[in-house]
Amino acid sequence: MDTPSKGTFNGCASQYNPFDSIQTYISNFHSYNLDVWLKNTIGNILLFIPFGVMYPIITFKFRKLIPTLTLMMIFSFKIEVLQYMTRLGVFDIDDVILQTFGGLLGFGLFRLLPKTN
Repeated sequence: MDTPSKGTFNGCASQYNPFDSIQTYISNFHSYNLDVWLKNTIGNILLFIPFGVMYPIITFKFRKLIPTLTLMMIFSFKIEVLQYMTRLGVFDIDDVILQTFGGLLGFGLFRLLPKTN
């Protein structure tokens, strides 16, 4: 989710080490503007919560945890690959992790909803 100010990126950058960006943001919290930190950590989580709630409502297939998480992970991965290929951002595996976690939180919220027939 980290993109340069004008929305374009002239190089192909990527970060494949799980939790590397997350650890950097947490351990160097004081080095970042709050909006950058929030966008790149909490923003990635919040972005996928609605998907975790809505997919199980829309289709019966995604009312189980594993299919829903798999879909969230694949969708997030595709977003990261698209950012990399279009050079509109960077591929960051931590974005996939955070967004999948957001989908998990959304799925948890779905499970808390009252059942209707």
